[in-house]
Amino acid sequence: MSDKYALIAAEQAMSGPAPSVSAMCAGLEVSRSGFYDWQRAVPSPRQLRRAKLTRHVHAAFEAGRGVYGVRRVHAVLTGSADPEVASAFKGLDVETAPWLVQILS
Repeated sequence: MSDKYALIAAEQAMSGPAPSVSAMCAGLEVSRSGFYDWQRAVPSPRQLRRAKLTRHVHAAFEAGRGVYGVRRVHAVLTGSADPEVASAFKGLDVETAPWLVQILS
């Protein structure tokens, strides 16, 4: 559902003529009020934590000149000075972490 709302927001942000929010909501079969609720929503603690981890993963990847693989990024983040980031990666089995690969791509 949020993918549809994100699409509407992206279309709305583009310069040039865009369909109305009502028309886009009708075309995507979502409610207009749902879109505006989604737009005003405060990020959940999980979303904030996920965004923080994503920033750390990207930073570790860039620090490795863009050549670090999943195992090296895992090793870097496990030794992170930020205890929340380090603890999130300590128990992670790198072999079964496809989301880490997705973040890097």
